[in-house]
Amino acid sequence: MQLGIDGQYRSDYQPPRVRLYVDGSYDSKNSLGENWTYIGLLAIPEDKYQSAISLLNSDRQAASYSNEVHYKELGVSSNDRQFGMKTKLASLWAQRVMTDFTNMFHFHMFGFNTNKLQWEAFGPGKMKKKNAYNRFFRALTTGAMKISFRGRAVVTHVFHDKDDMSRHPLFDWHTIWRLNSSQPDLVFPTDRIEFIDSDHQLECTYPLDSHFIQLCDVILGGFRQCLDDSSTKLGCCEVAQKLLPLLQHLVDYRQCNNPNSRFNHANRLSVIFFPKEELTLTQLGDPFARALSGCYKNRPLLFHERISGQQRFPGF
Repeated sequence: MQLGIDGQYRSDYQPPRVRLYVDGSYDSKNSLGENWTYIGLLAIPEDKYQSAISLLNSDRQAASYSNEVHYKELGVSSNDRQFGMKTKLASLWAQRVMTDFTNMFHFHMFGFNTNKLQWEAFGPGKMKKKNAYNRFFRALTTGAMKISFRGRAVVTHVFHDKDDMSRHPLFDWHTIWRLNSSQPDLVFPTDRIEFIDSDHQLECTYPLDSHFIQLCDVILGGFRQCLDDSSTKLGCCEVAQKLLPLLQHLVDYRQCNNPNSRFNHANRLSVIFFPKEELTLTQLGDPFARALSGCYKNRPLLFHERISGQQRFPGF
C-alpha cells in the first residue's frame, strides 16, 4: 500500500513523474546589510509538460518576445512600446504561476543568510560557498517534494542553469546520490544533474527546457526583489509588485498553508529561510541550540516597505 497525493492509501498508486529546474541567485545584499543566497526550484509534472510549454509559448506570442528573458535585465516598464516586451512576458509568466489552479507549476525557494553561517562547517578551502549551496539544495529538493508530492515522485530530469556550480567537482552527481540514499520514496532514473543554457536559442540538447529555467529565474528574481529591494529598475519592480501579494501569503505562517487561497499556493508554492539565529561552532554541536536556529518563513518584505513609505534603516 502506498500513500497517494490525496493522502489516502491505495495499492494502485503510481507516484508522479516530474522534471526539476533549478536556478540560483548569489550574494544578494539588501538595505539592512544582509547578504542572501537563494535557490529556486521549479517542478513540472511530466503529464503537464506539453501543456506548460504551450502556455509559455502563448505568452511569448502575446508579448511579441521570442528571445531569452532574464529578470535582472528587465529595465523598463511593460508599457514602453519599444523595449517593454521582455517585461510584459515576465509579467505574464508571473501571472501564470500565481493563477495556476491545475497544479502545473510548482515553485519552491530556499534562502540562506550568508552573514549568519559558520563557514568552517562547510569544509576547507575555496569551496565553502559551493558546498553550502550543495547542502541546501538537497534540503530544498527534499522539502519541495514533500510539499508538492508528499515525498513520493519519480524525478526524471534535474536541470540546472549553466553557472559556476557546473564546475563543482561533486555537485552534478553527489546531490542525487545523497538524495537516493536518504529519500527512498524519491526515485531518480538519472544519476546526474544536467546543466543547460538558459537561452533556448543556444541550448542544443534541451531547448524547450530552457524556457523553464527562464521562468524559474523570473519567479526567483521577483521574490528576491520583494524581500531585498535590491533593484530600482522599472521592469524588475513591476514584476515584483505583481508577485508581492502572493509572497505576502507565503511568508505568513497563518496563510502559507491556506487551501482556500486565491493563489492556490498550498502544496504548490513555498519559501523557507535559514538560519533563524547565528550560532557559534560550539552551539552547532548542541541539538537543542540547532533546533532553536532552524528554518523559518517570516521575513520583512523590504520592497513593500519602501513603496508603502515604511522604509527602515539598518540595525532596526
